[in-house]
Amino acid sequence: MVQESRKQYQFALDPVYEDKFVTNSVNPRKRVLTEIKHALLEADSFDTAIAFITKSGVMSLYQALEEFGERGCKVRIVASDYLNFTQPEALDSLRKIPGVEVRLLQGKQYHGKLYIFNKGDNSKVMVGSSNLTQSALSSNEEINFLYSKGAERIRQAKFQFEQIWSNSVVVDGKVLEQYQKQYDKHQARNPKNVFQLESFTPNELQELALENLRKSRLSGKKRGLVVSATGTGKTVLSAFDVRQTKAKSALFLVHRTNIASKSMQTYQTILKDEYSFGLVGGKANEWGADFLFGTVQTIARPENLKRLDSRQFDYIVIDETHRASAASYQRIIEHFEPKFLLGMTATPERSDSQDIFSIFDNNIVCDIRLQDALETDILCPFHYFGIADLSHVESDDLSLAQLTRDQRFEHILTQSEKLGADSTPIKALCFLSRVEEANRFAEYLISKGLSAVALSGNNSEVEKQQAIKKLENGELQYIITVDIFNEGIDIPSINQIVMARPTQSAIIFVQQLGRGLRKADNKEYLTVIDIVGNYDNNFLIPIALYGDRSRNKDTLRRLLRSEETLLPGESTISFDRIAKERIFKAIQTSPKIGIRELKTEYALVKAKTGKTPTLMALRKHGDLSPLMFCRQSKINSLHDFALKYDKEYSHNHLGEFPLLGLLVKEALDGVQAFEPIALKLLIQGKTLRYETFKQACNQQFGIATSEKNFKDCLRVLNLEFGQPNGYSEFQVVDLDSNSLGRDIDKFDVTQKALLNDAIENALSEFEVRQSIGRFNDGFVVGAKYTYKETFRILGWSKNPNPQNIGGYSYNRETNDCAIFVNYNKDESISASTQYHDVFLSRSRFHWTTKNKRSLNSPEVRALLNQNVNNLRVPLFIRKEAASEGSARYYIGEMSAIKGSEKETMVGGQKAVSIDFELDQPVPQKLYQHLVNKV
Repeated sequence: MVQESRKQYQFALDPVYEDKFVTNSVNPRKRVLTEIKHALLEADSFDTAIAFITKSGVMSLYQALEEFGERGCKVRIVASDYLNFTQPEALDSLRKIPGVEVRLLQGKQYHGKLYIFNKGDNSKVMVGSSNLTQSALSSNEEINFLYSKGAERIRQAKFQFEQIWSNSVVVDGKVLEQYQKQYDKHQARNPKNVFQLESFTPNELQELALENLRKSRLSGKKRGLVVSATGTGKTVLSAFDVRQTKAKSALFLVHRTNIASKSMQTYQTILKDEYSFGLVGGKANEWGADFLFGTVQTIARPENLKRLDSRQFDYIVIDETHRASAASYQRIIEHFEPKFLLGMTATPERSDSQDIFSIFDNNIVCDIRLQDALETDILCPFHYFGIADLSHVESDDLSLAQLTRDQRFEHILTQSEKLGADSTPIKALCFLSRVEEANRFAEYLISKGLSAVALSGNNSEVEKQQAIKKLENGELQYIITVDIFNEGIDIPSINQIVMARPTQSAIIFVQQLGRGLRKADNKEYLTVIDIVGNYDNNFLIPIALYGDRSRNKDTLRRLLRSEETLLPGESTISFDRIAKERIFKAIQTSPKIGIRELKTEYALVKAKTGKTPTLMALRKHGDLSPLMFCRQSKINSLHDFALKYDKEYSHNHLGEFPLLGLLVKEALDGVQAFEPIALKLLIQGKTLRYETFKQACNQQFGIATSEKNFKDCLRVLNLEFGQPNGYSEFQVVDLDSNSLGRDIDKFDVTQKALLNDAIENALSEFEVRQSIGRFNDGFVVGAKYTYKETFRILGWSKNPNPQNIGGYSYNRETNDCAIFVNYNKDESISASTQYHDVFLSRSRFHWTTKNKRSLNSPEVRALLNQNVNNLRVPLFIRKEAASEGSARYYIGEMSAIKGSEKETMVGGQKAVSIDFELDQPVPQKLYQHLVNKV
């Protein structure tokens, strides 16, 4: 027997590589970029020979290449000058990354795409159609083949690369300068624009919104609300709808005169010379125009409302409608009687707004969020970089404070210049938190020979407009701003956003990001640099980037691990190690959703729909998981919640409804699909046969079932699992006849409606869970399960006491041994429970039993005889107990490797260690999350 430590283990070469095609896909969401990043995580060096490389392609991989170099791994990249497509800026960016060697293949019609990920006998090669451009890596119809089998094929690929490498030249300053001239000459002969600014035709989402508006009016609606992300063309949409209605007069309301002027120009472009257009406000006084554009402050004045007839305008548009509950807006709305009133906003749920939905008769004609706009290519793609801020030094010593401040400014500028913009000069908008800091940063930039200006609420509108004009004309490189420009400005040419302030609001984060997402001539992408400090609110960053406001910690962790994989379009997301660590920490320590937030969400959905919310309405129109409303103290169902907090609740007459709460708590939680499917079928047909159940499970979710699954789920539905003695006072299922139990059978119409809502929500919840990974006999790889959920799925007759589990639990009756691991052990736990559990590779796991066990212990013998007894051994892991709650990730099924078992010592007591083979390799991102410190 030996005392073990992780350093002793012989880590296996991972035999998990498989040959496969690599493509971009929307559904399921896949990117070539993701496969390259995954392969880099496993490689020791990287060689690639690519025909075409653009700056956008480099930015897509920048963080991955930089981290690859930090690991001491070497990169060799060959680009081609064929057709002068490769951008000189791309070559320059690549050669500045530590560990990257760049060469240029000159004068050859090279059109190949060869990627080699070197790792001894486990090397991989990818060949196909993908160049190193953001489109090829993320959205184009590409076909590549990734292979690791066949030593001769891999040898030939490496030989081919060496031939290309030896025939290319090193990209030094001289070669780069020569190629720049060659490239510029070609561009002058073949000019191209990425985006034509004046192409005012409805885009895909605007077409849908216009159709919804038309149908809305046909149904008798006189008001409507457009919810649309910043930069998606709300003003353009409204102009097309005004034209669609053939309105003879219109009023367009905004909160700033400069926006009114720009909006009028847009209308004039779309509507041409059919009408007269006029501005009011400031020095403008064009009240007689057919189409009037002005600020709310101007129109809302009593003397101005008196001069305007209540029916003067056929159509009224209110921009930034989240402000519409203010008194000035209300005076205008109450005064006029237009044929149609349209509200427009990107942020209807703003915390400072009241119920704006009822103002527009709860008629939401479209809801276009940032992710929708990215999916349909309405907005410019962005490359987001989360960069750790320098640690702050608090000191009364002014010289030290100055040094610390200048070091931070240098850090921000270094990142800005390193990451740069697309192929055009930097035009940056920087958000800081304090006016004094913004002024000093502008001075710092100027001292470095850069052009910059600081703007805040202290500056006049004229000063702000002058700065914007200079930035657009290229006379200014940086605008540093505090508490302004979150909304209401339009600077399409911005190609870099710097967020050097704590994230206090996901809404404001998206607004600031949106300042740079408008398309412009020759603007290929937006660079976003987020300087991530050590702040409690960092958990808001993934909420903002991915649009997931559920506040589910496991969902946020999964999104953070996925980086851009789950993001639509060509945009990418990268974090450096420390920034990611800070965000993971903030997710764990983020406050739990409390009653106050649940009440706000409930009221918001009620306002949106104009009805009492159901679970499915909360799922469709809300952000938080509907089950959060069912997991509060003494509240087990949405009915319980509404009974307590909604004075207008339409089902108050039911009073307490404990059976509904018990079913949601014990069976209709979406952990698995069997219970809601079975109960739905029972309600429809009164009795249920296994074949019907089996067919329904396969049709709805494509999952296989067994008669054991069927019997187990009926028992769970009958509330016989959750408590030691079940809930014998209720009969949900008559287990003797597999029919609907007496208590459900006597439900009235309202009770059945509430139960059906809970069933549909459970099915939707499982659908979300199933999307996480591969379904495997009840469990989803990568999804998290508590002890109780695990044993329920395994079909245990009762839920065991968690204190009796101790790392694993063996059950002869169900023939399984579920293993539960805390991967990073808490140093404070006793030596006798410091078990040595570690991945040897993505396919192999080394595990240690409880202490006081030998090779003759019953569970050890059962584990070592799996080939005879078919024992099921599912593995569940959480990274560490302190940071990931009580649930663990389901990793997969394991088989003990014969001959690996040996007796060892843990904390001075005998135990047994065994190596296991997993049925499938652990998904790469989940594996990295578990084994790495971050």
